[in-house]
Amino acid sequence: MYASKKIDSFRTNTNEQFIFATNFDGEVECIDINTFEHINSIKGHVGSIHTVAVHRTLNYVATCGMDNRITVYEYDESGVLSIVDSISVTEVVPEGEEWDKVITTSQAIDFHPTKKVLAARGGTSGLVEVSFETGKCEILHCSRLHDFWDLITVQYVHDGSGRLLSASNRGDIILSESGVAINKWNIHEQLRPHSTHWIEHVAGSTYAIANDALKVITIDIDDLEKTMIGPENVVLDHLEHLTYNPVSDRMFVSSFDRTVVEVDRYSGEKVKVAFEAPFKCRWLKSLQTNPNHLIVQCRNGALYKVDIDTHEVIATVKRTPDAIWTGFMQNGTVFLSGEGDYFYTLKATGQEYGSRVTQFDIESTSIFKNGQSYTKRLQSDGNVVAFARTNNVLYTYNLASKSVTDIELTSAIRDIELFEEGEKFLACCEDGNVYLGNTDGSSKEKIFTSSTSVWSVSLNKEKGLIAMADRKDRVHFLNMNTGEITHFEYLSEYGSKYIKRIQWVSEDELLVALGGDLIKYRLSTNKATEHFRAPNTIEDFAWDKNKRFLIVMSYTRFIYLCDFDSGRLLHTAGASIDYTKGLCFINGEDDFISFGRDGVPYYHRIHDERIVTHGVINNFKPKF
Repeated sequence: MYASKKIDSFRTNTNEQFIFATNFDGEVECIDINTFEHINSIKGHVGSIHTVAVHRTLNYVATCGMDNRITVYEYDESGVLSIVDSISVTEVVPEGEEWDKVITTSQAIDFHPTKKVLAARGGTSGLVEVSFETGKCEILHCSRLHDFWDLITVQYVHDGSGRLLSASNRGDIILSESGVAINKWNIHEQLRPHSTHWIEHVAGSTYAIANDALKVITIDIDDLEKTMIGPENVVLDHLEHLTYNPVSDRMFVSSFDRTVVEVDRYSGEKVKVAFEAPFKCRWLKSLQTNPNHLIVQCRNGALYKVDIDTHEVIATVKRTPDAIWTGFMQNGTVFLSGEGDYFYTLKATGQEYGSRVTQFDIESTSIFKNGQSYTKRLQSDGNVVAFARTNNVLYTYNLASKSVTDIELTSAIRDIELFEEGEKFLACCEDGNVYLGNTDGSSKEKIFTSSTSVWSVSLNKEKGLIAMADRKDRVHFLNMNTGEITHFEYLSEYGSKYIKRIQWVSEDELLVALGGDLIKYRLSTNKATEHFRAPNTIEDFAWDKNKRFLIVMSYTRFIYLCDFDSGRLLHTAGASIDYTKGLCFINGEDDFISFGRDGVPYYHRIHDERIVTHGVINNFKPKF
């Protein structure tokens, strides 16, 4: 449980004296905004809290946890918290519906500007309003405004009327009152379905919207015709959060591309990068009491106070280990890497009698020059291990000579593949460039450029065909012999989603992780079909050497065991308390490991068509 103290959301109170941050252990922590020192913490949930709200005029905080409870807290003048009441919304459904729990990482919670009332997401993704006027939480209503789309964020209109703005993972925004829709902005029609994560009041009846389509949107709740979609992509990856400072009249957005970007609030155009973070950014606040300061929350579980003029990190709160982002096994050795200036080697030494659990000798080796970056993907072939880093550098490490070569590319590297006994590499980057080169650094060639980020690459050695996946829904094929480029696109019934991972499973079949869809594409027929569907984004997948089982890992922190040929689900197991990022088989047949943001590898076995989890690999201690 090394990740239990990971901060996953925060808000400040109105006078910007306190930060209220939540973690994976179900706690709310009060932090002094000036000193960044801990004041008080209180446990309000069993499990993670991904969202928090602070009342604008009264001393109340509210959280909605992954245990599907809403908890209201009161804080005193020194920041000490106490629980007012808590209520379950697991089985709170709109009238006429049956209960069907939805698992989500929704941010939907907000207080009415003046009353002891709040709005949040119910356990079935309905919009719930709750009163705590009497000191006890009471459900006022539960409404289904966004059809089957998940409720992602809510915001009470600032005029005190009690009207609500809510948004979904389709991106559409609805203005409602007491559960009845008044107006709707069909954002998906212009930008295709992408999650709307945040709604920020700017001035009067104008609100700014953070949407994963990478553009800043502004709406006027009094005039549907005044909707403006920014003219350009202001970030390269998910646009997660937005903060507007009325004192400085400056707007900032945070992104999964590890940057905070200043955006012109009138035109929606990018002004500059205000902060380069070591990890994905999410929650964000520009301080009115000091407009040069930003509070930034990263997915490494840290809070940063940043001076946007000097780009200096003034203060940090971080209690979580370095994430393990990627792994690969070759010849009995597992290589793992992620945050930090090092990588791990796990060398199999035998199996424990009785349990048949493989034992490992574990070592770490420091080779990276920029410890603030992290390894997005690694692969090993022959005597070479290659590490794709977010500081634009591909590091290659020769296992025989212990020598390191650094190959600089044009942007953060998303994926790599080695071939020809480790002498050649393919690499794709966030700026859309794909490279072919020698791992000794003697040559590199740009072989393809996309109009958007390229997130994954895979080589079909038999056909001499390189598959390259756009961030969106297109896979390009480059014939290494002829130079010909072709492509295919796949749109599911749920709309377009980004492609995180592609892998050839044979010379004719390519598996594509597109959002929550695992797509099987056949080269011979140029046809794509849905092979498996997960409730949320597929982070990684792998199969055993005999191609009997397929393991799929999802953003829901579950691992799914499927039949390789049909994709039929056989079993589901929890992976870890924090987000899992990758997996690999360790004996090729029935044992595999998973790893991610909690900094340790977990050992699993396929047995009786189930996933049996044995826990953390022996003697493994994460680095902080």
